[in-house]
Amino acid sequence: MSPWEPGVIKGHRLQERQEAATDSIKTAGAPAKLMLKPDRTTLYADGNDASSIEVDIEDADGNPIFRRPPITVEFAMTGPGRSLGHCQRRLEEQRAFQGNQPESHYQGKALVVIFNQTTVPGTINLTVSSEGLDSSPSDLEPPKSSI
Repeated sequence: MSPWEPGVIKGHRLQERQEAATDSIKTAGAPAKLMLKPDRTTLYADGNDASSIEVDIEDADGNPIFRRPPITVEFAMTGPGRSLGHCQRRLEEQRAFQGNQPESHYQGKALVVIFNQTTVPGTINLTVSSEGLDSSPSDLEPPKSSI
């Protein structure tokens, strides 16, 4: 077994001694940034709408980080919304979903659910941060009316 190091693993498929397909996977470097991926960026201003936002840890080239020691992420929010809670993917860990405590990621991912608690339109700004990592804020905008 070779020691781990960043690089590219490339596979070739041969058919009748001719290359029929290739694929490659680039291994990730050191954790560098947090990327927020909301399931949607518009919430209805009806006091009942919510959005799930995936938090991904990536290296400087945008490759996902999967197997690293846990990195603690913190959540901050402004605007007419509130957090219904946040979690990570480790199913064996029995913890409450709700709360505003910092969360350790599991295999490079965490999740936060934002609830629009008002009927007044406005921007909900979520910032996720972790020491030493760049973060991208996510703005959620409720429209003026609901369906």
